[in-house]
Amino acid sequence: MPTIEELVQKANDEILNIKHLYLAPMETKQIHGIPWTSSELKGFKDRTQRLETMVKDHTKATSTQEKEKTLNDVITHAKDLMSELDDAIITKIVAKIEDLFPKCQSGVAKLPHSMAAQRLLEPKQRSDFPTQFANCKAWYDGLKSSTHGSSREHMDSLLDKLIPMWAALKPVVDAESLNKDTVLDIKPKTARE
Repeated sequence: MPTIEELVQKANDEILNIKHLYLAPMETKQIHGIPWTSSELKGFKDRTQRLETMVKDHTKATSTQEKEKTLNDVITHAKDLMSELDDAIITKIVAKIEDLFPKCQSGVAKLPHSMAAQRLLEPKQRSDFPTQFANCKAWYDGLKSSTHGSSREHMDSLLDKLIPMWAALKPVVDAESLNKDTVLDIKPKTARE
């Protein structure tokens, strides 16, 4: 049976994990550059603050059992909050993945006959991107259909592959789009010119 001091330490460690592993990176857009609004973060911050208050107030309990129960509740709620934070992060990562898939797909589709791709991409990228994209798509489809769900690590890893792929393909897509949108104003020469 852990002592009260050990429970206090464990509760404080869980709260620090919430702050340092979740809230701080979310505020500073360190999780794949994904933006979080202050209203999205407010609920998580408020709940973390309530947990901190519960740890401080555990000394107001008269019996050791009440103190243990309060601290164990903090630990349980902190773990639940981390699970909710993981779910919120995964939801944002999935949205970003689903935003990048059609973009990467359009970029990969342009590779075989794009002059911009010839200019802007290395030969290895031009040959590897179609296979990499197909593998990412198959992997994502597998994750979506998995009965175990998808872990944050898997989604992070997939996004880590798609972001640089899109960064390389975006100039190709942009260059191709400019060519299609540009209409040259060519007038036939007259005899006087």
